[in-house]
Amino acid sequence: MPAMKRRSLLLLALAAAVLVITALAWRALRPPLLPAVVVQAGPLERALVFSARVASRSRVDVGATVTGRVQTVAVREGEAVAAGDVLLTLESDELRATLA
Repeated sequence: MPAMKRRSLLLLALAAAVLVITALAWRALRPPLLPAVVVQAGPLERALVFSARVASRSRVDVGATVTGRVQTVAVREGEAVAAGDVLLTLESDELRATLA
């Protein structure tokens, strides 16, 4: 192989090695890519959470003269009711037996 051709190949290999080393160094030394957030002006939103107890000014105790087991409850605790509303239903088995 002629000396000129060998010298050209050696220079080409040296240039390729310099190019690879430069690329590796650039990759190692470049800053890391980080996610970015765009900041915009907007209204301030604030949530306040409280724990409290509600008390009414008047209290009514409801009683019954009939004993029995409750079959269904028609209203929820604290729900407003009117006169004549059904509050609960009793099981009727014991009443039927008593009547018979």
